[in-house]
Amino acid sequence: MGGSTEIIRRLEDSVGRTLVGKAEVVRLAVIGLVARGHLLIEDVPGVGKTTLAAALAEAVFMTGFERNADVVQMSAYAPLLAHIDAWQWTPNLIWFDNLRSFGTPSYYAQQMFGSNRGERVLPITQNGNAANGTSGVYSSAAMGDGAREVIVKLVNPSGDSRDTVVTLSGRSVDRAPSEVCAAVLEESRKRGRERILIELDQKFPLSPGNQFALVTKLPQLGFTERHRIALVHRTPEMQDANQFINLVASNHGVNVRNFRGLEPAIAWLRGQS
Repeated sequence: MGGSTEIIRRLEDSVGRTLVGKAEVVRLAVIGLVARGHLLIEDVPGVGKTTLAAALAEAVFMTGFERNADVVQMSAYAPLLAHIDAWQWTPNLIWFDNLRSFGTPSYYAQQMFGSNRGERVLPITQNGNAANGTSGVYSSAAMGDGAREVIVKLVNPSGDSRDTVVTLSGRSVDRAPSEVCAAVLEESRKRGRERILIELDQKFPLSPGNQFALVTKLPQLGFTERHRIALVHRTPEMQDANQFINLVASNHGVNVRNFRGLEPAIAWLRGQS
């Protein structure tokens, strides 16, 4: 019993560091969680669940800023600061009391966009349509870090998960795309994903040497036996030309495969084939 009490106390303390000034609410919420009951959380507008909705709406809005960076030169957020016991309106970006401060979900959305602005906006379409949000996912893309990386932002404001395939076009050199793979693996780690689908639009195939380098370098980039990467090619010719990847991956025990279409690739990622 003593061990359970300590776990509950630590849970209350952990939640209380985020929901500042709501000790009684946190205590009752933890009791409901332990009892496997249901919670209805109510508060003043802009506190609680509405802050996440606000952050998602703002992120959608900011993809529009980035897509129109030739017109939108700068953005600012207001109000910025509010004391938890003396506020005039909500939402606010940062809340504080006499000892502590904490950022809202809107703060972290602003921070993510501000820290990953890029240097040049890239064209982006969804299902061939340049309009934003046509598939329910809002997006923007930019070239960053001296043209060494592509920054893609995707925002899903709905309550449903959406499978999204990102296709990067324009590679015109015969070089193993290890930098792209490193970026994909890093993003998968951030999101806790181990099954990855990459749709390729190549102008010509990788040489056998670079196909070998691509597969054998993946473990150095953080690829583990739990990961699976499905490579989907736009044309049968490209898929056939890159078949050496399958052979190298099989010999080295790396879960990477080539596919001609999305359906078999998704089935393999789900372990259905």
